Amino acid sequence: MVGFWGIGGKQEPDRHDESLLAEYEAVRESIRGQYPQAADLILILANAHGKFNGYQDFDGYLGAIAASANQRGIASVFLNELYREWGISLPDPNIPINKKSNEWKEFEKSRRFSQLVESAAKHSQVGISPEDSAFHYWVMRRQEREPLAQSFSNAILLVNGSEDLGREVLPLNMPHMYMKVGPVWFQHD
Repeated sequence: MVGFWGIGGKQEPDRHDESLLAEYEAVRESIRGQYPQAADLILILANAHGKFNGYQDFDGYLGAIAASANQRGIASVFLNELYREWGISLPDPNIPINKKSNEWKEFEKSRRFSQLVESAAKHSQVGISPEDSAFHYWVMRRQEREPLAQSFSNAILLVNGSEDLGREVLPLNMPHMYMKVGPVWFQHD
């Protein structure tokens, strides 16, 4: 199993983070009880996404998440390391978007267009329009699809979000397991 762990401005983990880690541990242990060889769990610590969204000073938070996960027997890897391995880079939000391109038209016709723009308005700190930020996010996540599926070809992708949005940006050739806990990195005490 593999899942992303995002950035949302927290400086240290709180009860929401610990609750999700406990749920991941319980899921892993439950599966391991039935299939002892098939229940490893890896968290992809999404530092590249945090950087893209303009967050800063999140290394301590992700380090604490990695340490807490490790204590529970859950491995982790930083997304920027995977980006290097995959040979991909973050979109540059300073490059103007060609809104006549096929890629923009596909994005604009997306069923989740409004949801992506609303999320960008809440979470992007880059200083560009929510529409532009949402487009860059959409492009970023879609460029991860194939390398993610190849790197974790035998994995189930754990998702802390809606299935509709997941289908827009996640690999469709991987099984998805949608968690009942949302993205805790945006939940603050």
